[in-house]
Parts: sequence; structure tokens; C-alpha cells
Amino acid sequence: MGWLIVSGLWVVSCWAIWGTLRALHRRKVNRIWWTALVVLSGLGVLVGYLVGCEIRVRLFPGLIIRGLPIPVCVHHLEGDQWVCFVPPSNFIAYVTVLTNITVTIGCFYLPILAVLRLLPGQRRKSSQVGQADRA
Repeated sequence: MGWLIVSGLWVVSCWAIWGTLRALHRRKVNRIWWTALVVLSGLGVLVGYLVGCEIRVRLFPGLIIRGLPIPVCVHHLEGDQWVCFVPPSNFIAYVTVLTNITVTIGCFYLPILAVLRLLPGQRRKSSQVGQADRA
């Protein structure tokens, strides 16, 4: 079940990233938009790493998770000692961190994607597409 949630988050984030890049390319925007995208990408990587790896959230007194939106490890209080549950392999930990960063970048791109969708653009109408294909 967890892999379905993780895969869904990753797919939606990749869709947001791809949709933003495609919208910027189709509209042939100027350098200010691309600069904003690069800045947001850098901030997304930085914040994604910090939130995905460094942040600790205490859900209740006996449970602490490290990393959001997908926990990298879980600390559980058993008796008077903290026990750390980590992924069984480094590969899973790296994929988790990469997914957290991708989700953060996708969230940072959503405002640009929303603005591009709301601005009037140079979209071809469906009738123009059919006429262009016939010619």
C-alpha cells in the first residue's frame, strides 16, 4: 500500500514538473520565467532535502518520524530506549529522499503552472489543428 502512495506522489510531482516545462516552452516565454524556474528548482532541492531528511516530527510521545512527506526513518520508544527503524537497503533510502525532493520541486512549480494556465496564451484551437494536419 505504501508503494502505491509513494508512486502516486512521484507521478503527480513529475506531471507538475513536466507540465510546467512544457507550458513554458510552448508559450516561448522570456528569460525572467526561466530564471524564476531555475531559482524555484534550487529552492525546491534545498527545501526538499531539508524537509525530506533533516526535519523530525513527533507524532506522539513514543513516535518520531524523520522526513516529510515520506519518512526516511521512524524512531519508536520501547521502554526507556529509542529504536530506529530504517529502510532495509540504501537504495530504498535514496529513492525516498529523491521522491521527497521531487515532490517539493513539483509543489514549488505549481504556482508557475497555475499562472501560465490562467494567462491568455497562444493556443491553437482544435479546428486549427485539423486544418493544419490536412494542409
